[in-house]
Amino acid sequence: MADAGQVRTAAAKFIENHKTAFDGAATAVDVLGTLSGVVAIASLFAGSVAIAPAVLGIVAGLAAGALLIEDGRMFYYEITGNELRKKELASSWHYQMVEAVAPWLALPDLAVSGLSTVREAGQTARTVAGASNRIETTAARLADQRDAIDAYTQSHATKLDQSNITTKIQRMRAKANKLDKNLLRAQSKLTAASRKLVVLRTIGLPAYAGTIYGISVYGIDPPSLGDGLQATQKAWHDRFASPVSTPDPHHPAHLLVPGQTATQVAGSVQPVMQFQVAVRPKTGASQ
Repeated sequence: MADAGQVRTAAAKFIENHKTAFDGAATAVDVLGTLSGVVAIASLFAGSVAIAPAVLGIVAGLAAGALLIEDGRMFYYEITGNELRKKELASSWHYQMVEAVAPWLALPDLAVSGLSTVREAGQTARTVAGASNRIETTAARLADQRDAIDAYTQSHATKLDQSNITTKIQRMRAKANKLDKNLLRAQSKLTAASRKLVVLRTIGLPAYAGTIYGISVYGIDPPSLGDGLQATQKAWHDRFASPVSTPDPHHPAHLLVPGQTATQVAGSVQPVMQFQVAVRPKTGASQ
């Protein structure tokens, strides 16, 4: 039976042989992760979630955005067959660092909010169902109450000036108004819960499923953080290092240096520096 190392090697080879497909899937997951970060930002400003989970979601969203840029470029170069750009990007410091570090930034959000998102989706679905039932029941009661008001008013049309009749109609209308307000609240709650459920089903749940997928692929064939650090160090050194001047072999000062130096004789005094002066007759001088 093959051990875990052989299975992992076979999986890594399969991923490498189908790199374009896996990079395309990674890009789609990055889009969902980025959108999930946007939702976390909106939730933080709306005050609908605690600060800590929202911050973790924002960090994960930023990491997904960085991955989206790098994975998207790599996927584009692969589908367009641009091998030169693909190799340049794969060897760049920013690609190596993002690929090595960004997946780790999504783990805290997955650990804190992953299961709670699944539970929240279930609770929100139940809230939607309950609000829909309340709306249906309240709407039916409101319609019955309004019919009762109309029927009572018509049957006592000749007695509407009597105080007991007027009081009864006012009470019936007050009950109808209360049912109407309850209906509006239920409809508002249904709208908010439905919107939240759509976000959870189209962004939240797929984003966390995508994070699990991405971490799984990352665990099979993880990028080298050491290579990324070395590439980053080299890139920053090359950018900020002092430029080294290259001597010009055709500079006129080279004419002052003799082509050959005199042979040194023991006991003789040799000059520390020699100059070679070339004298050229002035052209065009009178004879």
